[in-house]
Amino acid sequence: MLLLDALNEMPAAGTEPVQLWRDLLGELEQTYPGNRVVFSCRTLDYSVLLSSRERPVRQVRIESLSNAQVEEFITLYCPEHGAALWQNLQGTPQLDLLRSPYYLKLLVAQTTTGDIPAGRAALFTGFVCQALHREVQGGGRLFQPGALVYQRDVERLSTARTWPPFALPESGLLLPKLSALAWQMLDYPDVVDILQAGGALGVLDEDRGRDEVLYVHQLLQEYFAARLLARQPQPALVQQEWRAAAVRGTGRADARCQCRSARADCRRPGPG
Repeated sequence: MLLLDALNEMPAAGTEPVQLWRDLLGELEQTYPGNRVVFSCRTLDYSVLLSSRERPVRQVRIESLSNAQVEEFITLYCPEHGAALWQNLQGTPQLDLLRSPYYLKLLVAQTTTGDIPAGRAALFTGFVCQALHREVQGGGRLFQPGALVYQRDVERLSTARTWPPFALPESGLLLPKLSALAWQMLDYPDVVDILQAGGALGVLDEDRGRDEVLYVHQLLQEYFAARLLARQPQPALVQQEWRAAAVRGTGRADARCQCRSARADCRRPGPG
């Protein structure tokens, strides 16, 4: 079996990549008959386009974990606090978020009393804070008080559990630059230290064959990029014209009434 994972993360333009994958499937079918190829993707783009009458591609959708599966997971991976975790999770909005093995792994790795983070951002914040505390306690060179992590932040890490659920020690350069890296704006001169520290925290990895640095999980990259965006909002990215503005002056008879009235007897003329 050949597993091709996360095809949606590969750069693609037009339909040419799809044709390349079709050619590969045809070659594998001729050269290695009887083998199976599995495409793993977050969307239906590849599975729909790859399928043809001659070579149909079957689709399998991975369902979220059921209540019983979530309970079994936390019981097996967190035997000390599994019962408390499940009791605190039942009937809460957080349960729907945590129906993924990845999120459950983050949860059981950081819980000490069975507490449940307030949401996805709090879950990732707890993971990063826990990793920082581990590296500071380990005494590594990159996590000594200095430019990357300030002395005051090092001292506060010992009481990180008392912080707000979304706060991190960001006085030093390390965490802000990790957010900048996620936003593709890395310009710190001592970039090697940032990358090595990110690797020690378990958020960055290196693909030496391709000479690339990447986040170990796409959701971690989105989390750090979101922290930067929260500090530097760009509302223009989501700005869109209202429908009324788009049709104004076009002469359409069915344009909406300017008063936005839902009354059937409204006779006010609309724009245009």
